[in-house]
Amino acid sequence: MAQFYLIYFVWIGIFVLTVRAFLDENEGAVSREFVLLSLIILIGTRLVFLGISPKLSIDTLWYLDFGKFMMQNKIPYAEFYFPYPPFFAYVIYLVMLIAPIPDAFRVIAIAADAGSLLVLRKISESRLNSDHTRAMLIAFALLPMGIIESGANGHFEALVNLIMLLALYAFLKKQFMTSGIGLGVATSIKLYPAFLLIPMLAFARNHRERRDIFFAAVTGYVVAGAPIMILAWVSGGALLPVYIPLLSLTILPVDLLPVFFIGMVFAFAAIEQPRLQPREKWAGIRRFIHLFNDLITKRSLTILTGVMFILLGIYSIAAPFLPKNNWSYWRFAIDSSSLRGGIGVIIGMIIVHIGLKTRGESSESDEGWKIVHLGIVILLSIIGIQFIGDYYGWYLLWVMPLIILISDRRLFLLALTCTLILYPAYTYDNFASLGFDEPHTWSDETPQPVGWSAYLNLTAAPSVHADQISVGIRQDSNRAVFWCNTTQIQNISIVQNISVIFWKNVSIPLTEDTEFVTEIGCNWDPTFVDEKYAFVAITGEGKLANGTMTSFDILGLSGSLSNLTQLHWRRLMAPIYSRGVVEITGIQLKIYPRLPQFVEVYLGYIYTTTRQVGSPYTGWYALLGVWLVAVIAVMYDWRSERSLKRMRE
Repeated sequence: MAQFYLIYFVWIGIFVLTVRAFLDENEGAVSREFVLLSLIILIGTRLVFLGISPKLSIDTLWYLDFGKFMMQNKIPYAEFYFPYPPFFAYVIYLVMLIAPIPDAFRVIAIAADAGSLLVLRKISESRLNSDHTRAMLIAFALLPMGIIESGANGHFEALVNLIMLLALYAFLKKQFMTSGIGLGVATSIKLYPAFLLIPMLAFARNHRERRDIFFAAVTGYVVAGAPIMILAWVSGGALLPVYIPLLSLTILPVDLLPVFFIGMVFAFAAIEQPRLQPREKWAGIRRFIHLFNDLITKRSLTILTGVMFILLGIYSIAAPFLPKNNWSYWRFAIDSSSLRGGIGVIIGMIIVHIGLKTRGESSESDEGWKIVHLGIVILLSIIGIQFIGDYYGWYLLWVMPLIILISDRRLFLLALTCTLILYPAYTYDNFASLGFDEPHTWSDETPQPVGWSAYLNLTAAPSVHADQISVGIRQDSNRAVFWCNTTQIQNISIVQNISVIFWKNVSIPLTEDTEFVTEIGCNWDPTFVDEKYAFVAITGEGKLANGTMTSFDILGLSGSLSNLTQLHWRRLMAPIYSRGVVEITGIQLKIYPRLPQFVEVYLGYIYTTTRQVGSPYTGWYALLGVWLVAVIAVMYDWRSERSLKRMRE
């Protein structure tokens, strides 16, 4: 993990200096040859991950799990857990029909990135009159976050961003119905494009444009999602399922998305209220809307952008000291988090300084510039809300297309750099697919059947004979597979009183910073609701300081594998250590059948590591801090944007 961060920060510096070099060019029209070169670079840098087993993120494997349910004619939301908006179900289903492999999602993401590059060029040249389109294109093509998330992880933010950019392009071309429909479709894949409605409604010129955008967006969302939602409703689910907990405010008993749409309805009604009677009743709201438009200037939006980056940086510094750092699936080391957060705060302060020095409006005061910058502030705010819960680094992709479109050269480069520096602070820390790994204090990297024993527990099912159930352990590639067969017992209640225990004797010294990490999977594809084939648990036996033995949970009794056929599990053992356990002497994998089935559970790896409060590379991080500050100093021109423009002219 630490090795990846070290190389990543060097990578960021080289990337930023490369983009800075393109900013220094006297740019004319962007040639087709340059666009083609950018596309080749974009596609080539992302294709290198094809064929590599997903490790940095296993979301593509989960997509395939959901697809398997659909191929069994099971309906999302009603018959199995589906944590995404409805349109993405169509994408998964199409992949299952054509090429049900993780690389299919990578190819879709790479193709979407290529399309986004072309749309970014169109918006930059024809609608924002930017004078550094080449730098924008090369930045997007070489974007480290894009290479990792589209090429390695196959995340579908790339597809959402493409449709969102098309909607923005249509809006700037005054094609408001098309823009609204595109925004609605994008929202039916991932929810964050809905927040772009706020600046679009705010900066539309009249009530007709606002009406067209609003109702077209609602129509696009409903039409795109209706088939799945209606099927779910007919199958016994909710008509409007709450399928995305990631945008919920855990401090309030409400979901953020319904609140957002209710707010949009009231906002739209308020904007349109001059056409209704009595007008006096709504005069205050109208004055507020006009005041809002007057306050949204280049100065205020630049300051707000800097403030949001400062807050994100502060959170990165604080993250290692927060309680969730002890139990979440990823870790924040003090040295790397301090580096990320400190540089993020510095850049945020520079952006605030630029905003404070800005006087009046620039020539870029049209609605295109305002939509881009207000969209950045809103999306950074939404990302910040995720601090209340858990989120991953790729959420910062939500705002990246808008950052690429910033027409102020200094703000463009500073915001781009800050986002990339903050990105790995919130990323799952298994970087095995990139060739980096964390140090292991004990490991069984390719578990072998040797050393494992099996025990059939029939205490709660005395009527069952041992010869009615078969259990075993076998080797499958680099995995140890643990199986049991209860198909000879047709009484479900009896099956549910059986448990199978596989155990292995180990000797693992325990400290308060020991973490237990495993990859666990299964061979079944049941639904999430009623047809769990089995529950699974991993427990441990340990020795106390006085020599007595005790037991504890590592992976508590879980039905997670009833819906997802593979997961990574990370457990900080500090609570176990606090009970006086000084050594783990045994590991047990327990299977609790729920139906008469042939069940297989596999372990891809098991290891323990030390929680990285710091790392052996703290000195290197200090040098990298100097490196990044030097990069910022080299890339940043302290003269005003106005004086830079006069020089270029």
